Amino acid sequence: MIRFLKKHSFGIVLLILVGVAIYLYIDTHGRRRAIAGIGDPVQKEASGTASFKISNYTVNVEYLYSYDISGLVVSACDYTSNKHSGKFMPVDIGLAWGKVAEYNLDVDFKWEQRNRCLIFTLTDEVLKKLDENYVITHCSNNHLITPTKALKKKARKIKKGDHVRIRGYLVTYSAVSTDGTTINGSSSTVRDDTSADGTACEIIYVTDISWVK
Repeated sequence: MIRFLKKHSFGIVLLILVGVAIYLYIDTHGRRRAIAGIGDPVQKEASGTASFKISNYTVNVEYLYSYDISGLVVSACDYTSNKHSGKFMPVDIGLAWGKVAEYNLDVDFKWEQRNRCLIFTLTDEVLKKLDENYVITHCSNNHLITPTKALKKKARKIKKGDHVRIRGYLVTYSAVSTDGTTINGSSSTVRDDTSADGTACEIIYVTDISWVK
């Protein structure tokens, strides 16, 4: 037995290291999964404004609608390295609900995020289960405006495979830096729009983030 352990000790150590690496990757990046029974986002008319300062930016937002969305995270992208919008809008979260979230393991939507857009591929495999309009109206890319350090920290912890609930407001915003740089944006307020430039995304002024178990 002692000789066996010595002979195979390198292999055992290697397996342990591989296992730890896989665990750490999943813990950091998440994993693909499916969840059934997630309902549609709840959107109600709202009015009001908010203002906050973060880093070298003063951000003013105007509420369009209150917004309460629960969804399966199909993709998450951290933009904190962006020296402009990354200061106050650090994370984009791709969310799915309804049958899209339910079938996320049965079919591969090939989710990806780039240039602040959520991208999926309507393969024949997908279209056997769901039509194009259904997929479009049951997923969204969400720019998260986080007015506090605590909310920013929470937002950056969200990873693929999580079931999260995000509450806040769909907004228009204007962010002005101390050097005069101005960034403006306005949220989509419907679920059936698409765009290659990010204008179809929901911009959420976040008031709460929680994980659904």
